[in-house]
Amino acid sequence: MPVQYSYDSTLKAVVTTVTGVLVEDEVIAHLRKLRDDETVPPGIIEIVDFSAADDFAIRVSGAGRVAFLLPELQERKDYKGTKFFAPSDLAYGIARVFQTLMEQLDIETEIYRDWHELEAAVKKWLHEDLTQ
Repeated sequence: MPVQYSYDSTLKAVVTTVTGVLVEDEVIAHLRKLRDDETVPPGIIEIVDFSAADDFAIRVSGAGRVAFLLPELQERKDYKGTKFFAPSDLAYGIARVFQTLMEQLDIETEIYRDWHELEAAVKKWLHEDLTQ
């Protein structure tokens, strides 16, 4: 399966990796699995790593299905937002599509082309979250 995730308790983040060709049904399956996963506690951010993705077969018609599941994920998991690692132009373009959709739902989304910048952003978020 091209979409896999694990929970990193140190970062309070779900780290999702995408390999191969990503299709919208896999995005939907991933969101449902994450929403229902009792081992993932509330208050998370998600780091989505597109660096190993070969291609993206996402249609605009699938955006409505994704948009339906995101509020449920936000409600059940107190989902704080997503940080995409998108080093290629293609991955960056797909991440922008997701960013636009998520921002319409008031879900904070950031895109990084440099892994070290993403790590620094996650550490900053974690520090801010722990001090509140």
